[in-house]
Amino acid sequence: MLTFDADKHIYRWNGQVVPSVTEIIGAWLPVKGADFYVNTFTGAIVYADKFEAAGKVGKAIHKACGYIANGQGVDMEAIDRALIPPLKQFKKWMGDFKAKPIAVETPMYSVKYEFAGTPDIVCELSQDKNILVVVDIKTGLVNDMAGVQTSGYEILAREDLKIRKIIKRYELILPRDGSQYKFKQLTDKDDFTFFLSRLNQYNYLKNRR
Repeated sequence: MLTFDADKHIYRWNGQVVPSVTEIIGAWLPVKGADFYVNTFTGAIVYADKFEAAGKVGKAIHKACGYIANGQGVDMEAIDRALIPPLKQFKKWMGDFKAKPIAVETPMYSVKYEFAGTPDIVCELSQDKNILVVVDIKTGLVNDMAGVQTSGYEILAREDLKIRKIIKRYELILPRDGSQYKFKQLTDKDDFTFFLSRLNQYNYLKNRR
């Protein structure tokens, strides 16, 4: 049985802590004794207050997108006005593609690979209902690992939802200034190779701690 502590971002399978997709990739890490985060792939640095503030806004947008996708709606008069522009673009994307959600912010676990994660949205799009798409929503910092991240989510979705259809991966960028959303397909097959390599590395290091 999978449980998820959203506040601490900890997944457990049958009571045992298991790694998440983002933990396995490990793109952004806090520097011990310093007030910044570093990108472990590019060396880019972001001050902790800015990084954490962006994370809080991003989580709020993701949560609101989940309500919209599930048909619950969001009271635009009751939320932080900074959230409204990207949420309007999300609603526009939903309408443009007539997205039909299959799973929204649903924690999933892979028994085969022993990791967990929460894809933003798994859905059908109007242009081809024989294909499912895994959509990762981005609102803040540029994420060069979007392809790798969605490959992990595809593995989870295929196993957890027992999907036999073709699955395609997309990044949905919702600019915070309200400008037009960008819906980009992620097609690099090496994303899966890289993700599984990081998973192997994670397990290798964990067993030697």
